[in-house]
Amino acid sequence: STLFNALSRAGAAARDQMFSTLDPQVRHVRLPGGGRALLADTVGFISELPEDLRVAFRATLEELTAADAILHVVDTAHPDATAHRDAVLAELRLLGAEGVPRLTVLNKADLPAAAPLRSEEGAAPGVRASARTGDGVVVLLERLEELLRERVWTRLAWTRPRPGLLADLARLGASVRERHPGGIEAWLTPAQAASLFLSIPAATTTS
Repeated sequence: STLFNALSRAGAAARDQMFSTLDPQVRHVRLPGGGRALLADTVGFISELPEDLRVAFRATLEELTAADAILHVVDTAHPDATAHRDAVLAELRLLGAEGVPRLTVLNKADLPAAAPLRSEEGAAPGVRASARTGDGVVVLLERLEELLRERVWTRLAWTRPRPGLLADLARLGASVRERHPGGIEAWLTPAQAASLFLSIPAATTTS
């Protein structure tokens, strides 16, 4: 929840105790390239729960299967950080969410690591950040936007963009990168792309 607040400037309760986040909260986040995303703060994962509580928690977390991406936050200052991470990965497999693009956040980078975190085979390196100090938060948002560009959004490119195109893309919340000389590439959701083509029928694009 502390990281959720740092990313979205929300005021979610953040306490070092179990069950402090029971109702998922959702906030808009503006990414560095202009893209917009909905960020949800879900309930935490707790191992060795009684089966009736386990079923209730799993029902709450099933929305993860519909997410475009998952930020997996690992408390790197905890002595059992590797075991905690692996328990979450096992639960994601049980939920059927193992195929959702995932970015690991190595939180509490401002504190000495309690134990080395074993690398995850085949996974991209995690992003070191501190939700408390804000260090690494911008890099995390950049990595999240890049992941969405690669795995979720549709890419469009203009070699000779019309006047006002940048403003329209900003209004839609597209993720934009300007290319030289004078080109633009943008990543959009299907709804954003449909809205763009309704308002700009003469756009020249490359998918």
